[in-house]
Amino acid sequence: MKHSALILICATSILLTGCVSRQNADTTLSEACAAGAAAFLGEGEKSEGIEKQTATESAKMGIGHRDVAITLKVNDGFATTPKDYACTFAEEFGALGMVYTAAIVQINIGGRIIGQDGLDLVGTPEEITKLNEAVAGVLNK
Repeated sequence: MKHSALILICATSILLTGCVSRQNADTTLSEACAAGAAAFLGEGEKSEGIEKQTATESAKMGIGHRDVAITLKVNDGFATTPKDYACTFAEEFGALGMVYTAAIVQINIGGRIIGQDGLDLVGTPEEITKLNEAVAGVLNK
């Protein structure tokens, strides 16, 4: 009896340490959005991190999708200015939060969409590949 109780406690602690919380997932999505935005910065511009971030269930795409809005600090070599970006991700939590997967659906850069918009793919194949590669670097950690 003591042995089975110990096994149950160990199994529970292993399950709990592997759980992904909503907050952790939102942080990861914000970082992925920032990576996607940074991939499209102009020549001489560099990202200096996220200034502000919000994440909500997607009003347009519904359950299983998350809208992330970030303000990125962008330095052009002379000054740092805030720039706003918005990303939509498809996401899925596995049983007990043990597995979490997400994929970029689209990024909005100053009103220009790259990725999926409704049933259409918007942007060149090179831009879509660039976006997916930048975001995958964060989501696949």
